[in-house]
Amino acid sequence: MQRARKVILLDLGGVVVQATGRTALSTLLPHLSEEQILARWHDSKAAGDFERGRISKEAFASAFVTEWCLLMPAAEFLEYFASWGIGFVEGASDLIHALRTQYHVGCLSNTNPLHWARLPGVSNLFDSTFPSYVTGYMKPQREAYEYALRELRVPTQDVYFFDDLASNVAAAREIGINAFRVLGFEDLIKVLGIEGLYQPQTPNPPVNADARDLPPSTEGSGARAGYRKR
Repeated sequence: MQRARKVILLDLGGVVVQATGRTALSTLLPHLSEEQILARWHDSKAAGDFERGRISKEAFASAFVTEWCLLMPAAEFLEYFASWGIGFVEGASDLIHALRTQYHVGCLSNTNPLHWARLPGVSNLFDSTFPSYVTGYMKPQREAYEYALRELRVPTQDVYFFDDLASNVAAAREIGINAFRVLGFEDLIKVLGIEGLYQPQTPNPPVNADARDLPPSTEGSGARAGYRKR
């Protein structure tokens, strides 16, 4: 029986997607540190309900403004909140396409329909997608990982998970997933390389356009075949 392909499971925001949520909340709440904002967000009932798909965007905005004592109308906050997702980091789509030639690549993300909609084509970019507002589970809930494993139908030792939050990584490791904390896209590439999962191709040296039509040099080992020295 042929062994199933290994699975690479990626978090989105802070790994392959540019997200500005923490910065945006810091603007609204300058008296709180980034760590305090992050902790408060994780404890937020309004955010949790919305990112588990339990409430509408309007109910979320109203509850969040009240919960966080924001001095702005709910409709205005909702418009501001929708703008937090920027898009994929440059090079992320190419990396995912390259990984898919060897592995089954999925995403496991705490997110909501507004921010998901800011990533056109995301469902086609991955082999599998597990947004929390669809699954009903958020990391670091054990159920979030178990849901993905059931859908993927692979043993935990064949899954490699990458996230920027230590709590999410720790929870994945507890159930046997190979989990790694990466602090951004460049760190992801580095750790993939360390684990032997990906090696970026070294591009050919660029051709010196000025010398492209010149005959080969008859001098020593200096300029060769029109390539610029680096």
